[in-house]
Amino acid sequence: MESPNIRLKAMDRYKGAKVLVVDDNQDLLKLIKLRLKPMEFELVCTDSGEAALSILEHFSADLIITDLKMPGMSGVELFERIHHQNPVTPVIILTAHGTIPEAVEATQAGVAAYLSKPFESTNLVETIYSALHSSGFLKQAPSTTPSFFKLPPSMVYKSAAMSALMSLARTYASSDNLLLIEGEPGTGKDQFAQLLHQLSDRKDQPMLQISCGALPRTVLRDEVFGLVGKGSEDNPEKPGLLKQAHNGTLVFSDYEEANDDLMQQSLTAASEKYVTHIDGGRRHRNNVRIIATTNLKVQHNPRTKRIWTLAQTLNATILSIPSLSERPEDIPLIANHYLNTVLEKKTLQFSTKAMQALLQADWVGNTRHLMNVVQQCARLTTTNVISEALVRSRINSPQFKIPPLSKAQRDFERDYLSNILKVTNGNVTKASEIAQRNRTELHRLLKKHRIEAQSFRAN
Repeated sequence: MESPNIRLKAMDRYKGAKVLVVDDNQDLLKLIKLRLKPMEFELVCTDSGEAALSILEHFSADLIITDLKMPGMSGVELFERIHHQNPVTPVIILTAHGTIPEAVEATQAGVAAYLSKPFESTNLVETIYSALHSSGFLKQAPSTTPSFFKLPPSMVYKSAAMSALMSLARTYASSDNLLLIEGEPGTGKDQFAQLLHQLSDRKDQPMLQISCGALPRTVLRDEVFGLVGKGSEDNPEKPGLLKQAHNGTLVFSDYEEANDDLMQQSLTAASEKYVTHIDGGRRHRNNVRIIATTNLKVQHNPRTKRIWTLAQTLNATILSIPSLSERPEDIPLIANHYLNTVLEKKTLQFSTKAMQALLQADWVGNTRHLMNVVQQCARLTTTNVISEALVRSRINSPQFKIPPLSKAQRDFERDYLSNILKVTNGNVTKASEIAQRNRTELHRLLKKHRIEAQSFRAN
């Protein structure tokens, strides 16, 4: 028997859940309303499936309870329409004894549960709690949470994993401490950094970003700290990003690609609130908050060991963005939000089987991969309902077969070396100057990739 304490905890956890009840029997609606009143749900009742669909246009229900047999649209038909839009919204079907086989069939199709009439109050409440728990329902977040439609597309959520992350975002958004954001490729690390900036007290100040893997290290250093120059037209002063982001936020993307000394100097400058030009020793006050992102696990990778040690010294905070496999219940939300709001395809919808295909896919590129598939489907569909076949063809498209990061890096490195040897006609000295690496290091890389420099020399 369930203890009073457990029941009280459940009531508190699910208080405020939005529940829609659909039944053509007005007496039963009144009875359900009376039985659920102590649960403090946000309850809406209606007498037909057609009316329920109209209500759902402005009432985002966390759970739907519907009678099976009703004039007009049946409970199963209502479930199928709801399932088109959001497969993770739980639906409970109420049924008389004679229609139990139909209810069982509906359960196999994805209905959360069914209850035979007449039912006990305790059975009804426990079934509701179970369905809400399975759907990942959590109480509404505090009012400081950004509104659903203001979140970046990759960040819309109902999962517990993302709810926990958003709670941390509100906690640390206005902190001046260094934030390290880790997550798999495509999880939305840069968008999350932008969200942190928008939630912070610095939101009206600049937010600048630099990719540490896109520039040679010496150029990266100059970009971050700036150059005094000679003040002439040919050699003007170049303010660094630390200075340009004064009072705002500076984001280092893929920071593990940067030189350790550069990261240490940058973080120290942000901590001490002073920055010095690289070439002139000129020092000026600077107030900047640094956020760094990486595809690696900060605490468990040799490439981030030194920065992790420094981060501990500077009282940094690590925020991990969950992969899509850790938040599958968010897939329908992201897909529909991106389709209807970002792409503005409000007349399009995914078929039930198409949405199931999205839920079953292996999203190696996470939310970026998912949104690419949605965009392709929206462009290619010839009807208002996106089919399962189209979704699967886009998921399996070669352009979405993203290689592991290590292979992508190797391929890029090999192509880069081949290109500079072509440009220099196989001259390793000139190639090393272009790559801004010494000849010994370049020879090592050529050997690693089994590239013969002399094969690029013209006869």
